[in-house]
Amino acid sequence: MLAQRLSNDWKNFPNFKGFFVGNGCLNSQLEFNSLIQYSYNHGFIDETFYRNSVQKCCSSGDCDFYAMANNDKHPCTNISMDLYYSNYYTGLDPYFLYFTCYLTDQPQVSSPPMAIIKQKTKAIKGKKYPKLDTLPSCAHYNDSTVYLMRQDVRAALHIPSDVQPYSNCNDAIAEDYIQQYLDISPFVKEVIYYRKKVMFFNGDIDSVCNVVHNEQFVQRLGYKLLKAKEPWNDNDQLPPAIGMLTRYDGVDLLTIRGAPSISRRRQTRNRKSPFKCSTILSMEMTTVNRYQNKH
Repeated sequence: MLAQRLSNDWKNFPNFKGFFVGNGCLNSQLEFNSLIQYSYNHGFIDETFYRNSVQKCCSSGDCDFYAMANNDKHPCTNISMDLYYSNYYTGLDPYFLYFTCYLTDQPQVSSPPMAIIKQKTKAIKGKKYPKLDTLPSCAHYNDSTVYLMRQDVRAALHIPSDVQPYSNCNDAIAEDYIQQYLDISPFVKEVIYYRKKVMFFNGDIDSVCNVVHNEQFVQRLGYKLLKAKEPWNDNDQLPPAIGMLTRYDGVDLLTIRGAPSISRRRQTRNRKSPFKCSTILSMEMTTVNRYQNKH
């Protein structure tokens, strides 16, 4: 939406070139339905339950679980919600499926970001949210909060001293938040109309704002396919493929292998290794920069 306004105001923003979006939540219907597809393909949904659900709910050939979940009178409302929440029921971090926390001491616990999860399904009224276990402190769910509450950071951002501390997730705000746009494709199309550069990039182990969702969104924009999906390589590493690139007339889509959601990019440490690993974010930024230099 900001990019659309900047594109429209070229006199005041003549240097605006375009935008990149990482792991975007772009269309509520696609996000909901693709998450079920993603979870099934990752083995999170029981095979018998999935087949019975499809047989019962998709007899007409239309498996729009999002529409079913938003219709309290539909016989498959609860089934759709169970399918949607399957990635949360696994106990894995849904935004970073392969994250592992190695424990050495008895961990302190911190609450998971239920506000984000609730906001995803706020339009679905009267449904119970799954009970998720708390997460160990080494999972670093509050890395961004700790950083943004530092006094030097607040000063650099010109935040007045009387403003309350930063909170990454807030249940009260999430409960009252009104989601105005369920689909951002009109804004994207307007930016492309002005011939600005547009790219979506996705880490492929975020199950929520997942890569399937973004691929479907970009394809449904309707622009001519210039180059079908092919490996995006870095010949200085093995294996060389660091993602997959699909190019359309006006918009590109880049996947980044082994990368999570933006909200889950953090430092982790393997107890068998003395080195701290903070390579995920640098890998993504390196990939995006290489793309930018070439295009």
